[in-house]
Amino acid sequence: MFIWIYGYSNICSDFAIKMADSVRTITTIAEFDKLIIDSATSKKPLFIKFSATWCPPCGRIAPTYKKLAEEHSSRALFAQADVDAAAELSAKYGIDQIPAFHCWGDSKFIASMADSSDPAKLESLVLRVLDGSKLNMVRVIR
Repeated sequence: MFIWIYGYSNICSDFAIKMADSVRTITTIAEFDKLIIDSATSKKPLFIKFSATWCPPCGRIAPTYKKLAEEHSSRALFAQADVDAAAELSAKYGIDQIPAFHCWGDSKFIASMADSSDPAKLESLVLRVLDGSKLNMVRVIR
């Protein structure tokens, strides 16, 4: 597992972004681009979980991600992308390990965590981004 953190400081849409409670499911680059705009406009960070239905660790971390999304929906946007259904998006962002969690703020990539189904590590990532902690180039490797 590794974490990269770089630094961090609602527009209606015609795109078909499906809502599953407080986690949006995206399948296209256009939907992703729309979320980046929403994130920048709302001044909220955007977290995206890349996973697959056939991935056991992805299934284990899913309830934690959903819980964090519900708890912090007023402070951040949360989305998910299945690497099979969103293959072009996954390829664009170099997703080669799942589950993977990426975060953007102010239209910039600011953090990622991959290959971990540890709820505490995911919660730590989310809270550090939301706290606005000094997130300059932090890297944690499993």
